Amino acid sequence: MFLRATVAHPMKEFSEILRASAARPDEWCALATLVRTRGSSYRRPGTRMLVTRDGQITGAISAGCLEEDVARVARDVIRSGEAQLVSYDTRRLYGCDGSIDVLVERMSTDGEWFRLARACPRERKAGLSLTIFAAEETASLGSFSLGGAGGQCSREEIEEIARDAAPRLLSHGNESALLALLQPPVRLVIAGANYDAVPLAELARGLGWDTIVLARTTDNLTAFRETQVFPVAEPGEYSFVPDARTAFVIMTHHYGRDFAFLRHLLPLPLGYIALMGPKRRREQLLSALFEDLNGLEPSDLRALRSPAGLDIGAQTPEEIALSIAAEIQGVMAASHLPLEMPTAFEAAPVAA
Repeated sequence: MFLRATVAHPMKEFSEILRASAARPDEWCALATLVRTRGSSYRRPGTRMLVTRDGQITGAISAGCLEEDVARVARDVIRSGEAQLVSYDTRRLYGCDGSIDVLVERMSTDGEWFRLARACPRERKAGLSLTIFAAEETASLGSFSLGGAGGQCSREEIEEIARDAAPRLLSHGNESALLALLQPPVRLVIAGANYDAVPLAELARGLGWDTIVLARTTDNLTAFRETQVFPVAEPGEYSFVPDARTAFVIMTHHYGRDFAFLRHLLPLPLGYIALMGPKRRREQLLSALFEDLNGLEPSDLRALRSPAGLDIGAQTPEEIALSIAAEIQGVMAASHLPLEMPTAFEAAPVAA
């Protein structure tokens, strides 16, 4: 039996959990996973929270109402090594119309699950996480990598979730589990380093996206601070493997450079391409590209958004950045990479 859920863990929060675990090598910690909801809930299944031995909390499984109690359970779990499933009736406690179940388990920061979770963003590949939260034996509870729980998930179930990336609640006899993809973060590449690119880069970093700015060697780059900047004269000088979770925003404010970037990017399998500027300029560029490329196929334009961003009445660079980030988020919420385990991680075989 499958129950559909919404898209999994927010990437910024999940990235912070991975960084916090990596900063504490070979240490016991507790991972809390929201595995099931009934009625309304602030967070969705697949949301996670990390608690270290000294009580440091990273992430959240509610709006702040439950974290202190989950941390208390986590300290007991770290000491005992025995996973606990905790249920919270938020209707009675906090006036929210629902209830949630949270599995709290002890893990090593260098263990199998964390190695998989850290390899996925590093290699920009998707991995599969299975969290068993109900079983006849407590020792069976916990989060595992692809097939690592002894075959509780079939190939058909894995293929099903790999198609839409939505976490699934599985039921097999007396066992219940949450099956979810671990996805790499959105990668945003901004072509152009003018002043209006700065708020977009800052907003993207705040969302936990991998953010890169492609600039000319003559551009003033001091305003980009922690953002990765690559000086390029031609689009092809920036080497990357395109994928569905990569967004490219062209904002060079120069017709020739916009043309060069569009010519290079349109044939690539990207999830999102945006072009700054009015519709009339877009038509001029596409008309020129049609002649230069000896015709454009409709599929070449599937990822193109122009003018860039949602129509929210944006005028300032900060408002325009918000409109573009919102449009990217909407596209990427429905985009995911196919299930392909990272090479740095050796997974147990999947049940046939």
